Formats: sequence, C-alpha cells, structure tokens
Amino acid sequence: MKQRLSLVGVLGLFVAGGACGPEARTVVDGRPIDAPKAVDSPDGSTVLDSLVYAHTGNHLYRIDTVTNLPVDIGPITGLAANESVTDLAVDKTGKIVGIGFKNLYSINKDTGAATLIKTLPVSSQGFTSLSYVPTNLQDMNSTERLVAANNDGDVFSIDPATGDATPIGAYGVDPGSGKKIGSSGDIVAVYGAGIYATVNIGTSNTDRDKPDYLAKINPATWAATMPNADTGLDHIFGLAYWKGKVYGFVDVPDTGAGRTGKFVQLDPNTGAATELKNGPEAWFGAGVTTLAPIVE
Repeated sequence: MKQRLSLVGVLGLFVAGGACGPEARTVVDGRPIDAPKAVDSPDGSTVLDSLVYAHTGNHLYRIDTVTNLPVDIGPITGLAANESVTDLAVDKTGKIVGIGFKNLYSINKDTGAATLIKTLPVSSQGFTSLSYVPTNLQDMNSTERLVAANNDGDVFSIDPATGDATPIGAYGVDPGSGKKIGSSGDIVAVYGAGIYATVNIGTSNTDRDKPDYLAKINPATWAATMPNADTGLDHIFGLAYWKGKVYGFVDVPDTGAGRTGKFVQLDPNTGAATELKNGPEAWFGAGVTTLAPIVE
C-alpha cells in the first residue's frame, strides 16, 4: 500500500503525469483476470483496472472497462429461495454487500458466493438501489454509510447490522411537471466525484416505463438535479463509475427472444447514453468501490 495522499495531491499527480501501474496480468485462484493494466486510486493504492462490478439476478461479473466485456466471477450462491440480488454496494475496502427484496447479504468478490447478513425488517424491504456513500465526499478518511432509495425517491440509511432503514432525504419534485422524482434503478457515490442516480419523473408504473434520467444528487438533502434530456433508455438498473466515466447497466425487456442487457456510458452533463456492448446478461444492478479513480 502506498502512502495516503490528500485528494488535491493525488489529482495533481493524475493531471501532471497520469499515474499508471505495470502492464501485468493478474491470476486469482489459477484464473487470469482480463485486466492487463493497473491504475492508482485516489488514496494512492494500486488497484486492478477495473473494479466495476455488475450482476444479473444470480450471477456476479467484473466489467473490464478497457475491452467493455463482462468477466465472469461466478454464480451468486447462498440466496434465499426465490430471491434475486436487486443491487450491490462496494465500500472503500472492496467489501461487497448485496440486497434482495427481503435480505441483506455479504458477497464474496472472488467467487460470487453470498452469505446472509440480516433478514430485513418489513420497513426495509423492497429496495432496489444500494450504494455505500461517504459522509464527506472530499475526505477519503471519512466514514461511509449504506444508502438505498425506493421507487418513490425516498432515501434511507441502512444499518448493516440490524437492517433498519432511517429516512435521510428524498430526490424531490420535478419543477416542470410537479411530479415526484422516483428512483428508477441505482445510485453510485465516489470520493471526489459526487453522487449519481438513475431516476424517473413520476412514480407510477407508466412513469417507470419511460426513459430514465441521470441525476446528480445533493449529498446534504439528497435532492436530484437532472439534465434537460433523458438517457433514451429505461430500466437502467445498475450504475458505476470509473476514471471519470459513468456507466449504466440496462435490463432489456423480453420481446419474445429472451431478456438481454446493454452496457452503456452515460454523459454526466447531458445524460446521453452511448452503447458499449450488448449481450445475454439481463443486468439487475452494479457497484464500484467508493475509491474509484476519478481521472483518466
């Protein structure tokens, strides 16, 4: 582990020289991980390129942001009967937790195996977006809390030990339509970059079937600020961030040939989506360490 640097100092290094690790492949349990490069994270440590994770209802992947291909980690075993993982969150140490409609799990980042942490109380069930969020987005030594949002755009802090959810804010109301801004899929937070979420204008089923927006979230009030245009895509159920880029993971509805998915890049200023890959994975969610690199 390299010595910790201040965020300003690390950004200066990135801008001046673009710190980058050796071109070496890494093998985990005898299996090569398709990440030939390493990068320096904001805290000065070297991490694989990349640590973006995405999942279907029962399978975990790492996304190689160089090739834009999913790297198979393994099935998410150990889930309760008939339960899927609706989202996951990754803290600054790389620890992954996942949430289902009724349970909170610890997920092994190398195998995908899930271990039950807590059966959620009724008040905490039904969340479909999850992220660790730093209490101070500019201080990498600050504590982090587990945060979730519901379809109505209400935001909660979840106690990982008890599963209890405490209201901490809301995405607010769209000034143009007067409708509530609801969560459409996911939330992601990264030191030095801020908080993003995919949202809908309105919370009805009809509203949720319309294209999503990429919103910037105020860390004090949790109010959502959206660009003028939507993404052109709905069901963006996963969000991640890596080296200044926001990524979306789309669950494409079944039109008769089976469900599929898309991996897209989202413009943080306009919300415009650029498709990178499509494939058979119907994405349910995504996550990335809160210490993800913020500069290319």
